[in-house]
Amino acid sequence: MRARPSTYRLNNDTKVNIRQKKYILGVAFFLLLSCSEKGPFDYPSQRDLEEMAAMSSSNEGGSSSSAEASSSSSEEVSSSSTEEQSSSSEETSSSSNEGGSSSSTEEQSSSSVEASSSSSEGGSSSSLSDCGNYNEENEFCHNSQTYDKCGDKDGIGKSQYDPIYYFCRNNYLFAKCGGKEYNPPDEVCNGGVVGKLCGSTWFNPETHFCLSGTTPTPLCGEEEYTGSQFCRSGVVYNKCNGNEYEPTHFCSGNTILAKCGGAVEYNPGTEQCCGSHKYTLAV
Repeated sequence: MRARPSTYRLNNDTKVNIRQKKYILGVAFFLLLSCSEKGPFDYPSQRDLEEMAAMSSSNEGGSSSSAEASSSSSEEVSSSSTEEQSSSSEETSSSSNEGGSSSSTEEQSSSSVEASSSSSEGGSSSSLSDCGNYNEENEFCHNSQTYDKCGDKDGIGKSQYDPIYYFCRNNYLFAKCGGKEYNPPDEVCNGGVVGKLCGSTWFNPETHFCLSGTTPTPLCGEEEYTGSQFCRSGVVYNKCNGNEYEPTHFCSGNTILAKCGGAVEYNPGTEQCCGSHKYTLAV
């Protein structure tokens, strides 16, 4: 890169020295011409020399002032231009950002509304098809399950109902019993408990059963049993020749015998008890 020429400004002492040197050179020039072969010239008067010095000083001052004015004007124009460009850039940027932000916000809002609308439409369509294809004339859909339409409590007509609280039997609508379905007319609801008729007596099938179709009988544990059986301590046993016995005994043929130590059964033909144990008889 070429070196940039340095600039400087002359101070007042330097300007005075230059004017003196020009004055001396002017005097010498006239003296030289007066001694030339072509004849002497009129020697300049003191007034002429002062006017010449004044003109020289005026030219230097005007040149310096013009240069300073030009430099100041250039700086002001450059500064003004820079500020205007910066202001214009900021306004343009601000306007662009506001416009872009507004446009972007409106587009996002519009997109969100469209997505929400699309989602709602999709959800509604899905809800309508939860049960798949069914006969709308005779069936209805509830919680993704299909149910047959049912008549009223008198068995008249066909309409929808709430399967959470009601059920249908032979086109008759019944309220659930304690949240459970039952089988009318063999079963009835009594105080939220399903009851069955045993002979002429109603009973709760959760705690009893109908023994031999005539007698409501408590369940043995959770089991029903027959007339040839009996229940002891939640366990069902077979009767011995029609007779019941205690769990410390057992039935051998048609005979009720005591267990060895009240816990061990044995074969009375080949074994005998010895305390809580049994042993085999010698042949």
